[in-house]
Amino acid sequence: MNGRTTRAFPLLCATVLLTLADAGYAGEPEKAEKAAATPPADESTPVPDKEALADDILDAIALPLVADEARDAGIDSKEVESAIDAVDEGGATAADAGAVLEAEATQARKRGGKPGFGAWVRLQVAEGKRGKELADLIAKKKATYAELTDEQKAEVEAKLAKLRERAIEHRKRVHERRKELVAAGKKLARANAKRLADLEKRLAKNEKRKARVDAALAADPAKKEKLEKVLEAMKRRGERLEDRGERAEERGERLEDAKERVEDRKEDREDRKEDRKEDREDRKEDREDRKEDREDRKEKRAKKQEGKGG
Repeated sequence: MNGRTTRAFPLLCATVLLTLADAGYAGEPEKAEKAAATPPADESTPVPDKEALADDILDAIALPLVADEARDAGIDSKEVESAIDAVDEGGATAADAGAVLEAEATQARKRGGKPGFGAWVRLQVAEGKRGKELADLIAKKKATYAELTDEQKAEVEAKLAKLRERAIEHRKRVHERRKELVAAGKKLARANAKRLADLEKRLAKNEKRKARVDAALAADPAKKEKLEKVLEAMKRRGERLEDRGERAEERGERLEDAKERVEDRKEDREDRKEDRKEDREDRKEDREDRKEDREDRKEKRAKKQEGKGG
């Protein structure tokens, strides 16, 4: 699903959810593992029946809601759309896109939205990473967002273009295989009733929130300007938090460097101390050796004198 379509989805989501519920579509989930979404490198490989019969309609319905929640968490709309587009172009599922957005939204609620999120997702997808892997990186705070150079952007877009072509061909093959299986009497995997109910609640909550905001803005247009100022202030606050975080990280690195220097100096002192100790022991051994030499010479002279006297 293209990220640019997500804002126009609430009514469609509601319609589809009601249709599914009325049709008795939501039954107990079939006991089957989730099908892989990544197109195989060799397109001659048959499409697995499990993948062909998988029905991700609930994931597709949930994605616009997840996108709205991500924006509410402070992630810029363009970043959200860029991330969704990248996952889609890479041949992954709506569930993968949702997992990435939910992980980033969780972090954004703590430290504000970060610029460069969409570019980072595009770069990772171009390198072959997928939804859960990206979500894990974000959750573990291992995602580093940075502005890409024009050369990097061109390289990423070239890779995504190839992935997009593969994904389109693979989806066509999945669709054809699905038609064959359905014609042969196979049934699509049924939606999970619990998940369907959860989506209905999220949609209702989302609609109520939007209705309150729209009503407030309609009643007092001045509030719109105020809201925009608040959002702009939140964006600036997020940028300041990010700057503070970077400065704190730099201070931490400097402290770590200072700690390492102290440890190095301590080790140097210990080494010098050990060297001095060894030098003292060597000198002591030399003195003892010279003493033994003197004793030996003295003893030889004494024996020589005794021999002359005899």
